[in-house]
Amino acid sequence: MAKEFMCEKKIFLIEALSGNASFILQYTQTEKLLTDREYRNIHGLVQSQNQERIVIDLIDLLSQKGEDFCCGFLDLLKSPEIVKTMPKLRDMDWDTRSLAPSSTQTNSTLANVPSGGKCNVPPGMIDCQEFKGKIIGHLLSEEHTCPQGHPLERVNPCGRSVTCEKCPMTYISSSVKNIFRGNLSIQSDVDSLIREFHVEDRVIRKVLWEDLKSVKEVEDALVALPPVTITVLSGNVLSIAALTQDVATQKSAAHIAWTEGV
Repeated sequence: MAKEFMCEKKIFLIEALSGNASFILQYTQTEKLLTDREYRNIHGLVQSQNQERIVIDLIDLLSQKGEDFCCGFLDLLKSPEIVKTMPKLRDMDWDTRSLAPSSTQTNSTLANVPSGGKCNVPPGMIDCQEFKGKIIGHLLSEEHTCPQGHPLERVNPCGRSVTCEKCPMTYISSSVKNIFRGNLSIQSDVDSLIREFHVEDRVIRKVLWEDLKSVKEVEDALVALPPVTITVLSGNVLSIAALTQDVATQKSAAHIAWTEGV
């Protein structure tokens, strides 16, 4: 679990991030892992130049917020821009078994894929790697969070409001956020091997438009993408970029096709 992994690696993370704690704090807020109020509370330590205290408070807060926030933070630390600024992270012993998010709510099955070889990605892969190919399969799950990012266990799609027990507050249903994550199958255009990688919601939303409301819509849009280049670290997708068309054009075409099919 990501939360357990963060606790286990807490000392290492403090040493690796304390050199530029305000930098990682800003990125954490940009990824919506912190509310504005939480950011301000921790950012107040910047003036005291207590970089180590910032990192400690940040890790403790994300651990209190739960598994999803810890997983999002660890995904952030594996992004190329963060690793470049904080090179000590290259020495992190990433264990993908500890980071794999648990999900009991699976809303689709892996799409049928063409016959061919299947390549298991080495779990110990540390350096970022790029793969070019076509997204041909998926196994995504859908979760819901309140506007503050707390997971919601029961959401009635036909209801007008939903109550978050952690806030605790009642929100209108339209403010509930849909979180998509899971596995993608990519068939390489070089060796025809099929590789499977884990992908998080923030990566999906960077390549697709943000008004998709169901797992099926997201899955259909991903498969409709032209061949892509994906950047991967430790079996986790860091970015997806379309090869043959610009993303805006692809989004428009996919949206029109989906609208016509309704």
